[in-house]
Amino acid sequence: VRAFMDDVLLRTSKLGRLIPAMEAIDQFSEYSGLYVNKTKTQLVCTSEATAEEDAQWIQERAPWKGLVIAANATYLGVLIGRRVTLYDVYENATAKFTARAHAFSPAIRALPPHKRLAVLHHFLLPVLSYIMMYYPLADWDKEGEGSTATAAAIKNHMSRLFLPFNGTAV
Repeated sequence: VRAFMDDVLLRTSKLGRLIPAMEAIDQFSEYSGLYVNKTKTQLVCTSEATAEEDAQWIQERAPWKGLVIAANATYLGVLIGRRVTLYDVYENATAKFTARAHAFSPAIRALPPHKRLAVLHHFLLPVLSYIMMYYPLADWDKEGEGSTATAAAIKNHMSRLFLPFNGTAV
């Protein structure tokens, strides 16, 4: 069991262990008045070989009816799932980083280099740093092939914003 605030993650290698965990959560809910939002609850099967059998097993036996069986889900802002690639994980964060970089660019260009770095560290990199605790930032495209989709694009934005002559003075 992994939990942070009101987000709970149950992880097991044996589906049979989910039933007692769900029952314990239901019992806790009765005592505490804090209930699971079952409409937001998702089950992600990570074993491709048994995903369909697992989904059927859960639908038949789980005390929580109508569980959504998903290929991937977001837990604490991080995408997880059987076929999730690094591109998928960083897609939203890269877009947010790029949008912030464009929005801040007129102000950044007017700053001296040491203050440009402060903007980078305080306002741009935090968008990526949380995910970087769990996944490496690498150059991968949507299919998992080498590409300039993530790290190279971010490096390009940083060079243009923070190096003299629009990043060409290297």
